[in-house]
Amino acid sequence: MIPIAVRSLPCVIGEQYILTSVVDEGEDTIVYEATQKDLQREVLVESLRLSAMADEGKRRDFIDTCRLQARVRHSSLAAPLELLETESTLHVVRERIMGEPLDMMVTTGRVLSAEMVCSLLQQMCYIYLYFDMERIASRPFSPAHTYLMDFGGFRFDHMAVAGIRRRGDTRRQMSDMVQVVAPLLDRSSAFAAPLLHIMDQINSGSAWSSITPAALDEELIRLQMEMIHRKRQ
Repeated sequence: MIPIAVRSLPCVIGEQYILTSVVDEGEDTIVYEATQKDLQREVLVESLRLSAMADEGKRRDFIDTCRLQARVRHSSLAAPLELLETESTLHVVRERIMGEPLDMMVTTGRVLSAEMVCSLLQQMCYIYLYFDMERIASRPFSPAHTYLMDFGGFRFDHMAVAGIRRRGDTRRQMSDMVQVVAPLLDRSSAFAAPLLHIMDQINSGSAWSSITPAALDEELIRLQMEMIHRKRQ
């Protein structure tokens, strides 16, 4: 059996999904752009490499992560649609978010208003709050898996992974997120200064006790209310 990663594209798996190009490669998985034939919708297909398929632990983690993501439903997170076993390995079909990738903004030097950055931080707060409460492990925030939608909000490829959330994961991941997001903030936009102050607090380990996801959410809501009040004046 020839590994699907080295076959000529396009090709079809499961008699339903037309794989057209590789969009991401990891040590154990390959992610393809694909089209679902019956519904004519664009999706992503993440395939477990044959070498990882032969490892019982990696195979189990792949399945457990797919099942966890199907259970953890959130409007901001792309949902897994189907789990297949074909071509001698496992594949998960995922929703493809049709938004503007944040990593492209980072690459091109695009900046976002304080309102938009505040919204992004707040959406991440809600996600981290849930992960904390349920003790769900998660991948680090990545601009390559973050999308600005036409209506102004953000959506994300699913970040939940099999495993237990460790103490300090949220602090580290939020700090890493801020380092990615801060350069996107338009420093000339209204409320950029107070938002930068909040992000500096997130980056400060000594201030973390007062900037938990819940406390951060309160700060962001307060700032959003000030933004709304300013617009009404």
